Amino acid sequence: MALSQENRESWRDVVPVLLLIYIPPVGAILMWIISRWSSLTKWIITAVVIMQLGILGYTSFNVYKFVRYQKYFAPVLAVQQALDIYGIQNGKYPTKLTELVPKYIEEIPGDKSITYNQSEEGKNYSLKATVEGKEVELRPSFTQLPQRD
Repeated sequence: MALSQENRESWRDVVPVLLLIYIPPVGAILMWIISRWSSLTKWIITAVVIMQLGILGYTSFNVYKFVRYQKYFAPVLAVQQALDIYGIQNGKYPTKLTELVPKYIEEIPGDKSITYNQSEEGKNYSLKATVEGKEVELRPSFTQLPQRD
């Protein structure tokens, strides 16, 4: 059974569609070269591909910024966790961050401009730091420390 001319050339419509789905820039280029679609259809599909790439690029950049911020924020969170563990075990927070080393945290990050203030006779604290040029302030994770005898 011989294939008609139409069936033999249907690959010219199928290949660009598959490539547009899986590899947008390559699909757009091949669509312009081998497809039999009208120029209006080609321009519409090209615009859709450009919008997809723009959204993908914008989203990827924002994810990159978020991951980078989290990377630099993690040491500050480690200090907060160490403070909270110290508070649970001792019934109050330390007067200085150096009391956390080495039992609760290996070292206090020096590159974060961390400022620590104990308040309410050791029942509360304020932890301020600079992360990626932004000022952040952390408070205790717990609303009330356990009572120690």
